[in-house]
Amino acid sequence: MRVQVKSRYASDCNRSFPVKPASFDAFEFVVVAFMNIGNFFGKKDCGPDRYKPEFYTLPKDFAMRYQDPRSNWGLAGTVQG
Repeated sequence: MRVQVKSRYASDCNRSFPVKPASFDAFEFVVVAFMNIGNFFGKKDCGPDRYKPEFYTLPKDFAMRYQDPRSNWGLAGTVQG
């Protein structure tokens, strides 16, 4: 089994993660780690619960299904915790 790991450090990120279409053959699952170390994009406080790390294990077909073809970064699905 092959796993790809993606991470985001900002608590106020848009909850998406980059996966290039060319890498879909390289993994069966993607683990998304939201480290939530603080707000970087706005002044709004996300609240104390938004500063706990979150981890999601998603099958490759999730990333493929929610791939944004308009994105130069290959942004995949948005995960809401």
